[in-house]
Amino acid sequence: MPSENICMHGFEDKSIHFIKKQNLQSACKFFNVSLLNQKKDSMIHSTQNQPSIKEAEQLLTEAHIHLTAIRITILREIMQLDHTFTLADMEERMDTIDKSTLFRTLTLFLQHKLLHEVDNGSGSKLYCRCVCNSKQHHSHIHFTCTECGQTFCIKDIDSSQIPCPRNFEVEEINCVMKGLCPECKQKNYTQKDERDI
Repeated sequence: MPSENICMHGFEDKSIHFIKKQNLQSACKFFNVSLLNQKKDSMIHSTQNQPSIKEAEQLLTEAHIHLTAIRITILREIMQLDHTFTLADMEERMDTIDKSTLFRTLTLFLQHKLLHEVDNGSGSKLYCRCVCNSKQHHSHIHFTCTECGQTFCIKDIDSSQIPCPRNFEVEEINCVMKGLCPECKQKNYTQKDERDI
């Protein structure tokens, strides 16, 4: 019965495997452990810090996305991030999943409002996890550091409070502030103080 099987792409030389639906959680655990074991030392995360499979399943179900072990694994990885990321970042973090599967999954998450796309003017497509509390999908403010180039999610400023122009219907707000992040600001002040001495 194909409807009771979950399709697994991108593992063991890109072959396709089918797993019974009742084994989905154990498959996620297996592939997650496999992914963790293959990450570079600087990227290894403790499985205790990872969001649970149930949390990821709930978000996917609420977004009306069909559950697969790959989607759950990718979403759990995204749920750990508190900053923007690119497709290349995800490739590096999840090097056992091929680029096309990652791209299709990120696109699916965008379409179902699990992710926001951030345009910081760099030409690179940046993503961040949607944490909207309301049914209306709106973006939070982002801040791009002009010194180090990182883009940060500023979640304590609600961009939905920006007034809507008369006779327009706003679907999404993409607001990017630019300047120095706290770390680069501190470095600049420290360097300036050293020069003044």
